[in-house]
Amino acid sequence: MLEITSGEEWERQLDTDFTVVAEFTQPTCMPCRKLAAILQMVEPEHIDVKFFKIDVTVFPELAGLYGIQSTPTTIVFKGGKIKEKILGLHGKQFFKDLLAK
Repeated sequence: MLEITSGEEWERQLDTDFTVVAEFTQPTCMPCRKLAAILQMVEPEHIDVKFFKIDVTVFPELAGLYGIQSTPTTIVFKGGKIKEKILGLHGKQFFKDLLAK
């Protein structure tokens, strides 16, 4: 899972034909840490999907842009558009099923 380092980088990552999964997180969020571990298990099984971690304390503008009000929140993008927005912690099978759609 890659970390976003700038808003410009994020815009470039969305400008792709790949499915993009973004976990919106913050350092003090324990469920976020668990979700990151789950997404890291799912990632190798989906080489056609790009996985990113976005720290809302570093990029509050991105959190505001996507209406992130709590963490963890995961957004799945397809062609730069929001396909799914998931609040909270979910298991590995949930994400495998979601990405199989």
